Amino acid sequence: FVSSKTPTQGSTGVTPFTTVAARFSESIDATTVGPATFELRDPFGARVPATVSYVVATHSAVLAPTLRLIDASTYTVTVHGGPAGIKDLAGNALQGDVTWSFTTASPVLCPCTIWTPSTAPTFLINNFEDGQAIGQGIELGVKFRSDADGYISGVRFYKSLANVAPHTVTLWDMSGNALANATTVPETDTGWQEIDFATPVFVTANQTYIASYHTSVGRYSVNRTYFLPQFQSSYMRPPLRALTDGDDGPNGVYNYGPHSFPTQTFLQSNYWVDVVFLGTTTPVDLTPPIIQARAPSSGATAVSTRTNVTIQFNEAVQTASVSTTTFQLRSTSTNALVPASVTYDPTTRVATLHPVSRLVDATQYTASALGSVPAGIRDIAGNRLVDVSWSFTTAAAIVCLHCTIWPDTAFPDTFDQIDPDAQNLGIELGVRFRADSNGLITGIRFYKSPSNTGTHTGSLWDNAGGPPLATGTFLGETPTGWQELVFTMPVAILADHTYVASYHTNRYSITRPYFTSANEAQFIQPPLSALVDGVDGANGVFGYGTSAFPTQSYQSTNYWVDVAFQTVSNTAPVAMDDSYTMNQDQTLNIATPGVLGNDTDAERDALSALPATPPAHGSLVLNPTGAFSYTPVTGFFGTDAFTYRASDGLLQSNIATVNISIVATPPSALTYSTNPATYTKGTAITANSPTSSGGAVISYGVSPALPAGLSLSTSTGVITGTPTALAATAGYLVTATNTGGSTTATVSIAVNDVVPSALTYSTNPATYTKGAAITANSPTSAGGAVVSYAVSPALPAGLSLSTSTGVITGTPTALAATAGYTVSATNSGGSTTATVSIAVNDVVPAALAYSTNPATYTKGTAITANSATSSGGAVISYGVSPALPAGLSLNTTTGVISGMPTAVTATAGYLVTATNTGGSTTATVTI
Repeated sequence: FVSSKTPTQGSTGVTPFTTVAARFSESIDATTVGPATFELRDPFGARVPATVSYVVATHSAVLAPTLRLIDASTYTVTVHGGPAGIKDLAGNALQGDVTWSFTTASPVLCPCTIWTPSTAPTFLINNFEDGQAIGQGIELGVKFRSDADGYISGVRFYKSLANVAPHTVTLWDMSGNALANATTVPETDTGWQEIDFATPVFVTANQTYIASYHTSVGRYSVNRTYFLPQFQSSYMRPPLRALTDGDDGPNGVYNYGPHSFPTQTFLQSNYWVDVVFLGTTTPVDLTPPIIQARAPSSGATAVSTRTNVTIQFNEAVQTASVSTTTFQLRSTSTNALVPASVTYDPTTRVATLHPVSRLVDATQYTASALGSVPAGIRDIAGNRLVDVSWSFTTAAAIVCLHCTIWPDTAFPDTFDQIDPDAQNLGIELGVRFRADSNGLITGIRFYKSPSNTGTHTGSLWDNAGGPPLATGTFLGETPTGWQELVFTMPVAILADHTYVASYHTNRYSITRPYFTSANEAQFIQPPLSALVDGVDGANGVFGYGTSAFPTQSYQSTNYWVDVAFQTVSNTAPVAMDDSYTMNQDQTLNIATPGVLGNDTDAERDALSALPATPPAHGSLVLNPTGAFSYTPVTGFFGTDAFTYRASDGLLQSNIATVNISIVATPPSALTYSTNPATYTKGTAITANSPTSSGGAVISYGVSPALPAGLSLSTSTGVITGTPTALAATAGYLVTATNTGGSTTATVSIAVNDVVPSALTYSTNPATYTKGAAITANSPTSAGGAVVSYAVSPALPAGLSLSTSTGVITGTPTALAATAGYTVSATNSGGSTTATVSIAVNDVVPAALAYSTNPATYTKGTAITANSATSSGGAVISYGVSPALPAGLSLNTTTGVISGMPTAVTATAGYLVTATNTGGSTTATVTI
C-alpha cells in the first residue's frame, strides 16, 4: 500500500516546480513503475509530461514533470493498482488505484526577497570581538535558489550600528564567477541595506547562486544554527528560498580577507544576506554598453610587441558576443587581420585579445570592438555596442650588444638549495626562452652562491633537444653573483623560436614558484623573455647526472640561468618569380628548396615559404621548405599560377609569382573522312572532317594552299567550299597543333571539270567528193569545256580531226563508203561521244561519146566495136535504154557496143548512161 504522498492530499500553495512522490510500505518491482502506472493530470484531465523513476532505498516512486505546472491549479495524482498496476517483488499487485490532489501556489508578485523587511536578526554582534574579521575584513554570503527564471536586481544585507560603510555586494554562480557587483550608496545607520546592480542579472530556476557582501570593519549580524531542516519555514518564501545546510553544500558562507568568493562555513550561520528578485520582468534597458577603458591606449607608441589588447565595458556584456569576429586587431597599413584568441571575464567585464604571435616592430595596428556585425558585442538586454576603433604603434626593434633576461641586480630567493641527488649525481639546470628578433647568443649566465664551487659548463640547446648548439666552460668565476660564459663562436638564433639555456653543477640557487602568469613581468625583458611554465613545454627544467638536455621540471622553479644576447640588423628577404613546365593530367612535385631556391636574405636567415594566393586551375600543397606539389584540373592545359612570400621568421618578402605551364598531350593519328578526295568545279563539296587521338587540337594549318574555292578551318580542321578552278591531283599537308606538339596528314585532292555532254557536229551525216576540199565540220557540246578530241576509226583518207577543237577538215583522196566515225570529247571530268556519218564519192562522169555515132549496121554482119569515151570521174557501170537492136549488146563495165545484128531495125536513138559513185552522164547513140 501507499504509506505516504508528496505533496500531501489537499495541500495548497505547492510550488509549480514540485516533484510528486508515492512511498510504498515495502519494496516494489521497479519494472512495474512507469508513466503507465504513476501519472499526474492537469485540471483539464490531460496527462502531464513527466519522467518516472523508482528509489529503491526509500521504496518510493518519483514523478518529475518536464514542464512547470500552472499556477493556482489543482492536479490529480494516480498510482494504478490491479493486474496491470504496481506490484511488489513477490508479484502481488497494489489492491486498487490510489488517487489524491494538490493545488499549486498562486503567482507571486515581485520584487521578492527571502526575508520580509520586518524580519531582523536576533543577535547583532556589535561588540563581539571577531578579531580575524576586524583585522582582515570578511565576505559573508547565503546560498539560494528561485522557483522560476527571472532577474536579480540587487543584494540586501542587515546592518548593525558598528557595521559602518562602505560595503561591496556581489552575486556569484557556484563556480565562483562574479555575475555582478556593486558598492553601497549612502547607508542608514542600521537595518536592511539594499544595493542595486547596474544591470539586473538573469538567474535560472532551481539553480544555486550565492549572494554576498564584504565588510572591511569586520562587524556583522548573525544567527547561528539557522539553516537547519527544522527551520525551513523561516528561510523559504516562494519564489525564493535559502538552502538548507547540506543542500548543494553548506549554507552560511564566508571568507576572511579582501573581497572574494566565500567558501568557509560555521554552524549553519545566517549572516542576513538577501537578494531582490524581479521575477521574469526586468526594467527595459535601451542603453548600449560603452568601453570605459582600453589598453594600449589610443595613439600609444613604443608598445611592446608582445602586448595583449584589452577593453573594459561599463556593464556586463553577453560572453558569447565577445569573439574574434567582434574584437579584432589589424595592421593599419595592410588591413591584414592579426591571428589571435579572445577571452572575456564577466567578473571584471574585461575582454582580452591575445595575438598568436609577437607583433611586428615599429608598426601601427588598429583595434576594433564591433557591435554592428551580425554577432556583434551586446549587453545582457541585447543592446549593441557602437563600433569603436583606435590605433597604437609598436616599439622599434631593440638594438643591443649584451641583452639578458635578468639584470645584474636580480637575485634568487634561495641562494643554496639543499639537493642530495644533485650533490651525488650532478645536475643540469635550465631555462626556456625566446628572442623577439634574430640575433646571436654570445654566452650563458647563471647566478652562483658561495657554496656553488667547482667547474661549471654551460650549453645552448634547441627546444627539440638533440646535441647542444654550443657548449663551454665558465672561466674566472667570482665567489658569488652572476657568472658568464662566452662562447668561442656566437650562435645565431631565430626570432620567436624556443631555446633552452643550461649549466651543470652540484649546488644551485632557486626561486620557487616563479615561471607563472602572475610573475610574467619579472622574466620578460625585451628583446628576451623566459616562458611561462607550460608554454612550449615546462619551464624551470633540470636533469640529474652528467650534462644533457634537461627535461624534468618542478613547481615552475627558476634556477637562475640566463643568456647573453646580441641583436643583428634584419632586412626582409627577396623572393623571385619561378616558372615550371609540366604535362597535362600529371602532378608536378618540386623538392626542397623549391620556390625558395632563388630567393635571398641579406642576413642569410633560414627562409620559409608562406602561401599568398592559390592557383586558379588546380590544387596546391606548398610546404614551408619551399617544396610543393601541384595537380591541375583534369583536362586543363595552358598557364596557371600561384603566389607566395618568403619569411625569415620576422619579416616577409615581396609577393612572388610561380608560373606553371601545363603542356597539352600532343595530338596524333590525324585522318580525314575523305582521302583521297575528287571534287567537281562549281559544286559545293561535302565537309571533309578530321579525327585525331592524343591531346585536343587547338589549331590547324595546311600547305600548300588548297585549290581555289576551298578552305580549311584553323579551329576545327574541316575542309569546305566550292571549287572555282580545276586542280590536278596533289597532296596537301594538314598540321594539327596544340601546346604539346603537332601531327600531320596528307590529304590528296583533285578538282575536275564538269563532264562534257550533248556532243554534235555541224554536218552529220556528211557526204564528200573525192578530191574536193570539204567545208569544216565543227562540233558543239554542253557541260565542261572539252580539252581533247579523238575519233575512231580513222577518218577517210585526206580528212583529219583536230584533237584540240574537234573540227573535221581536209580533201578526201579516196572514195569511202558511208560509215560511222565515233568522236570522243574529253576533259578532266570525263568524256562524251558522237557518231559522225561520212561518205566520200567520186567526180560525176561527163562528155560521154561513142566512137561511131550515128552507126548503121548490116543485118547478119558483125559490127566494129563501138567504144565509149567520157570525162569526169571513172565510169563504173553503163546502161542503155531501150534495149539495143537484136544481136547487139552493151558491156556494162566498159560501155562498148558489140555483136552482129540479127534483125532489121529502123534508125532509132539508144540512151547510154555512164555512172559512178558521184553520179551519171548520158549519150544517145543512133543505130
